[in-house]
Amino acid sequence: MLFVIKVFFQICVILGSLLLMYSPAQGAIPAYDQKNQFNGYHKNINSEPKMITHENFQSQSLEQIPFYKSKYSQFPSGYASKEILSEKLLSKENNDIFYLEKNKQNFQLHQIPNVTAYHLSQKWIEKLSGRSVPADLNQNFENILQNYKTDPLDRGLILTLKKTILRKSPRLQEDREEKLEVTIPENYFLIPISFSKGFVEVIYKKKRGYLDMNDCISKFDFAQFVLPLETLKKSYRTKLTSKSWQLVTHREFDFLKTANDSSSIHLNKIKAFITNDRLAYSFKSVFINEKIQFPTWSQFTIQKAPMTHWVSSQHKNHGVVWWRQNQPFETTEKYITIDKLLSKKIFSVSFDAKKNQAGIISSEDGVYITEDGQYWKAIPQFKNYSGPVYYYSSKIIFIGSYRSFDGGKTFENYIQIDKIADAINNSTGQVARKIKLTQIKSVQPMKVVIEVTTGDQIHTLRSSLFAQNWKLSE
Repeated sequence: MLFVIKVFFQICVILGSLLLMYSPAQGAIPAYDQKNQFNGYHKNINSEPKMITHENFQSQSLEQIPFYKSKYSQFPSGYASKEILSEKLLSKENNDIFYLEKNKQNFQLHQIPNVTAYHLSQKWIEKLSGRSVPADLNQNFENILQNYKTDPLDRGLILTLKKTILRKSPRLQEDREEKLEVTIPENYFLIPISFSKGFVEVIYKKKRGYLDMNDCISKFDFAQFVLPLETLKKSYRTKLTSKSWQLVTHREFDFLKTANDSSSIHLNKIKAFITNDRLAYSFKSVFINEKIQFPTWSQFTIQKAPMTHWVSSQHKNHGVVWWRQNQPFETTEKYITIDKLLSKKIFSVSFDAKKNQAGIISSEDGVYITEDGQYWKAIPQFKNYSGPVYYYSSKIIFIGSYRSFDGGKTFENYIQIDKIADAINNSTGQVARKIKLTQIKSVQPMKVVIEVTTGDQIHTLRSSLFAQNWKLSE
């Protein structure tokens, strides 16, 4: 009996195998490979979506989307259809994609690993919370660009470009007994204490001394706009700030030269400054291939591609994964970079006192506004305006005699010339036949101060923010 059962079982196995090997309707089943799945699929893995196409599945065309362990992973962890990834969605985020450009060539961030952005910062500002945090260049480069920005109040670091001597005093010629006999190595980071006579005061291994600024580089070398320490002057009864944000041309020893009549501002007298966050530098030599190589301290431009929509999902084999849900980036707003904007003639600059990288500029090509100091959006209503501007807050903006309460979307006529003329006439007895607005400021909460010229005289007037009660300051 046992023998009969064994024979019957073997016959069933043979018949089953024969049935599996042949299908009258569709022919032979394609061979299955555990490594490659269906033959030819999953070879030459890259980050591009893949399509399953096979004669047995002509009615199906499944796009295979790469998914990643995190948004900052360089290579995908696997592939899955959009239907599978969409089964258990966890969250959605919008992120910019960054790449590096040099000599009209584009490079992915991971191709040039020894690159630093936010040059020589001690602190960064978290974009989400607005908190100031210690700079950490060990983080993923893309993570830095996505989540941080430079702190305008941070004086930054000093980096030695070569071996240099730590001096006891800020003088090129020293008596031998005054020398500290200390040599600081190349590419060494130091915290600046003060600046004097072309030297920077630092502490190196518990020894305090001075470095020649020709032997090092500082965050000040990348300044584009500078805000001097407030110097107040009496203008009748109103104290009006005589210094505001100014455009920087270059550093000269321990001074920053500005575009305003080539005036100089000492580094010790600077309250805040804004650097070009679109520049990155290689702190080591870069080797891409035999034809593409860059020396130490090569400059790259950080470019931003259209926004990418990131989605996180729960995958049954990989846990939480991230994948890109690319959508067209459509906008009617046109932005230009700070480099292109500064190539134009600048008439007036104003930044938010609390959020220093948000600001407004009037140029020969009109008025532009920014939230990060790097990408500027044109305000179409003022494409031919080139006068004073003032950034009171993220909502309240002044452009000439016009005021906006919605961040620059709509404007109303606020500074009415006839009321300015009446205020001047009532105070001085003179009839102002020609009035030109030259400056707009706020000196205290809810107060606005302006300067106007009447040809041969300059007058300062003030009013409350929400009224037209202009009074001449005596």
